[in-house]
Amino acid sequence: MVSKNEKQKIMTEQNERAIFLYIKNKIKEGQKFFKSHYIGKDMDLSAKFVGSVLYKFMQEKRLKITKYAEASSRITWQIEEESK
Repeated sequence: MVSKNEKQKIMTEQNERAIFLYIKNKIKEGQKFFKSHYIGKDMDLSAKFVGSVLYKFMQEKRLKITKYAEASSRITWQIEEESK
C-alpha cells in the first residue's frame, strides 16, 4: 500500500515534470517571459507551487532562469534552454 506522503511525492514529481515540459514547449513556440500565476492558471496549479518549482529548476540549472521583473508581488521570469 502506498502511503499518503508517497502519493503526494509522486504527484509533486509529476507536476514538476509537467511544468518543465510546458515551459520547454512554450520556449519552442518563441516565448521567453513567464509568470508563475499564468503557468499555474493554465495547469490548474497554484502560483506559489509553480514559483517554487521554477526556483528549484533554477538551482538545478535545468533551464536558464532569470528573475526579470517584479510588480505587485508577481515575478516575471525570463526562461531559456540551458546552453549545452
